[in-house]
Formats: sequence, C-alpha cells, structure tokens
Amino acid sequence: MYRVFVMCIRILLLAVLVFATACSDATDPAGGGADAGDDIFLGDGNNDGVNNGVNNGNNGNNGNNGNNGGSDAGDVGDADETDMGEEPDAADEDLPDAQGDVQGNVCDRDNDGVMSEECGGDDCDDLDRTRAPGIVEYCDEVDNDCDGQLNQDLNCWFYAHTGEGLYEVDPFAKTARRVADVPNLFDMDTHPDGTLYGLTPDALYTFNVEQRRWDAIGDLDNTIEDANGLAIDSTGVAFVTAMNDLWTVDLETAAVVRVGGLGGGYYSAGDCVVNKFDSLFMTSKNLDDRDEPNKFVIVDRRTAEATLVGSVGFGRVYALTAGWGRLFGMTSRGELIEIDRNTAE
Repeated sequence: MYRVFVMCIRILLLAVLVFATACSDATDPAGGGADAGDDIFLGDGNNDGVNNGVNNGNNGNNGNNGNNGGSDAGDVGDADETDMGEEPDAADEDLPDAQGDVQGNVCDRDNDGVMSEECGGDDCDDLDRTRAPGIVEYCDEVDNDCDGQLNQDLNCWFYAHTGEGLYEVDPFAKTARRVADVPNLFDMDTHPDGTLYGLTPDALYTFNVEQRRWDAIGDLDNTIEDANGLAIDSTGVAFVTAMNDLWTVDLETAAVVRVGGLGGGYYSAGDCVVNKFDSLFMTSKNLDDRDEPNKFVIVDRRTAEATLVGSVGFGRVYALTAGWGRLFGMTSRGELIEIDRNTAE
C-alpha cells in the first residue's frame, strides 16, 4: 500500500509550486511568488485550491546538520524530487523501540522510567518509549522530548523551487519559505559541502547563499539531450539524467561525460536522488502517457543500467528526497508521498 505522507499534503504555495530535487523534468512553470522570507503554510489534504503545478526537485545533500535538501522542477504541473544533501537518518540513531514491551505499571506503561502525565509525570506519550523528557529530538512529525515543540533547533527542511522562486520546505511542520529567485531550473541538488547546484537543460548553476544569487558555471555540451535530473553523491560526484541516458557533470566546468543508456525503455521523468548508501534512484515516465504511474528504478552508477524496483502508484512524481531515513516524493497535484525504496510502495 502506498503511503501518502501527512494525509496527502497539498502544497498551497502559489499557483504552481515546482518541487525540484535530484532530477526533474520541467518546462518553465508559471509560478507566482511570495516575497523572500515569507512563510507559507501547507495544507493538510483537505483544502481546495490545491497547487496543481508541483515540479520535481532533488533533495540534495543536506548542508545544515545534514537535514536540508534540495529539489528541482520538472514539466509544468509536475512535481520533482528534492535533494537533502548529506542524508540524515533518524533510523540510525540509538533510539529505543517505539512500543517495546508495554507492560510496566499504570503510571509508566512504556517502561521508560518517566511517569505519565495522567499520574503527574511529564511523559506526553506513555505508550511510546521514544517520546519522553530527555529524549533527543529528531526530524519527524512528533514532539520527541515532550517539551511542546516540534523539531526545535533542527533544520528539518529541503530546498524546492517554482519557475521563479527558491523555497525552504519543511515536510513536518508543513511550511515553505521563499528565499530567492531561480533561473528556470529543472532540478537542483546539494553538495556534501552544503553548496546548492541547479540544472537547466542547457547549463549548470551554483547558488550564492550570502547574495541570494544564482551564478552560471557553464553551458552543457549540446550532445546531452533534455537534461532534467541532477543528483550528487556523498563523494561529490554529480549525475545528470536525460531521456534514456545517464551522465556525469563536472561541478566546476559543467563538462559532461556519458555513462551509458538506461535501457529497459526507461526515461527520466525529471527526478532522481542519491540516498545515504549512494544508491541512485530515478522516476521513469511513459513517453506516450505522462499520467501513467511512474516506475521507480535503481540506476547502476557505473554502467547506467536501470533496474525496476516497482510502480510508485502515481503519475508525474517529482521532488524525490532522501533524508531522515526516509524517501519522499511529490505528485503534480501537490501531494507529498513516502516511497519504500525496496518496493516503491
């Protein structure tokens, strides 16, 4: 069963929010824009007026505490994957089992040593030993340390963009903050050193955080056709997906080298992402029916051969983001979905 994260979050950022993560497939979306620094609250799946122009964004390697991501845009109305930079993984942290043996006494049913609020203690969830005062807060949808705040002092966001604006999107608090303009990017990703890179079908860019400006690195070789996905691994090697091919791109010169063909009739839907294991994933589209559910494939970075993982269950999936031990994507309807990297469900 496909998991729709946070009850089908619908993005309410202007008319066309194009989420760009690892790889995206986009034309220039007609995105409006909030002013830089404005916080925009995302819907809970029950709101009308849903943004129908989400594009894929790449979650790049997170720069802040390894929690940020980058995303990029795909075709108009398509959501792209987001890159999160060095992928944080809460699952790797030394956390107790969520439920454990819920036996204990009535005032400490999860046996975490903290009395429940009902008994005058401070345990805000006495059935979950991962939630109690003193527990380390990490990026998720709950208040882990029971202090009444969600993910305090953490950078639980990734980069995303429309045709005109760059945003910091928090999938847990469901907010998006516009931070800069963008040069009609199709995709973006973050380097392990925190540098954000952007891709158009013709050129490679880097983002100057202090001046909030995109600087051109160089033009892509004209032998690469319809470049729409960008993903950077933990060593700084950058990959570009373009139609049925996989390329590498030099982040200093924009020079590209073809790795090979994806094979299997797979075509970049405009989003790809590298997870913490440096596995390269991509959504694949049907060239004759863009609304057909995308296929989720894993791509061999040495040979470019793509292997089917499964069907995502949604068409026009972009903004793939690997972070916090999870893999997210965006649909063109603005739904934030969670994808199982082993089954695509």
